[in-house]
Amino acid sequence: MCKRVALARAFALNARTVIIDDFDSGLDGVRLSLLCEVLYKIHISTGATVLLSTHDMTAARKLADRLAVIYDGRIIASGDADIVFASPDPLVAQFLTGAVSGPLGLRGSG
Repeated sequence: MCKRVALARAFALNARTVIIDDFDSGLDGVRLSLLCEVLYKIHISTGATVLLSTHDMTAARKLADRLAVIYDGRIIASGDADIVFASPDPLVAQFLTGAVSGPLGLRGSG
């Protein structure tokens, strides 16, 4: 509920840019999908730019026109979401798919 109120407040002020940090925190899959739908509809109706951070790649795929992947404090891939999601880079691909095999392990690289 707090997330919805905060979003409503930001868009009610006719903000041209809205920054949402970790918007998926504490939400189950159904509520996250519903929130993605609300955000998308608001974005379309207002034309506002929405910059959000997420760890949920399903939500990123639903919402992102452009995407940046951050690892170890650096942007390791950015650009058109479809192009980034199709990246052949093993590190980027592992981040976006959640694969257990790849360059990342529990302790970082390797």
